[in-house]
Amino acid sequence: MTESHIVVWARHTTLFRDRNRSGAYATMLFVGAGLVGTFYLLTLYLQEVLRFSPVRTGLSSLPFSAGIILGAGISSKRVERLAPRAVAGPGLVVGAAGMFWLSMLSVDSSYATHVLPAVFLTSLGLGLSAVAMTLTAVHGVSEERAGVTSAVVNMAQQLGAALGLAYSPPSTAASTPANGRLPDVYSTWASTITSAARSNGAGWVAPWLMSASSVAR
Repeated sequence: MTESHIVVWARHTTLFRDRNRSGAYATMLFVGAGLVGTFYLLTLYLQEVLRFSPVRTGLSSLPFSAGIILGAGISSKRVERLAPRAVAGPGLVVGAAGMFWLSMLSVDSSYATHVLPAVFLTSLGLGLSAVAMTLTAVHGVSEERAGVTSAVVNMAQQLGAALGLAYSPPSTAASTPANGRLPDVYSTWASTITSAARSNGAGWVAPWLMSASSVAR
């Protein structure tokens, strides 16, 4: 039984021998990491800095879903006439531009003029790249291995999500103000969250641009 499992695993490792497929897996790892880390810190920013209620914070995240849907729709049409990498590359650049915009957040930033467009731009880029990367991963794979191949794409994204949350700038939980009514304590708390959100955005610009460069080759 053990030997059969080893044979099956060795067979599946051949999926990583294709450079384009391995690049798609690595890209989805970075996408998942940047996505979850950003959402975690933006939620803190909206509630603790902009003082949004939990319900309003949830509603404020809807544009992200709209961007994903729009990007995926555009990507699915473009890949019918273009190579997936020709769609994924620009998508990652768009997503990196959104992350760069988020890296310029300040305590006085407005949701409507800063957070909203930056989040929408990031999600649009992710929608464009995710579909193309999935198609790249399953391209040329036999029908019996298509399920495993697509599962590795999902695994890469989920693994990236866990790593992205761990990579996020140090949790500010220890800095939670003991008394939210103290202006100086709140100011420090808000600045800490804003700084963490900026660092997170800036930290994922380079990896996403590198991924865009690699898939475009």
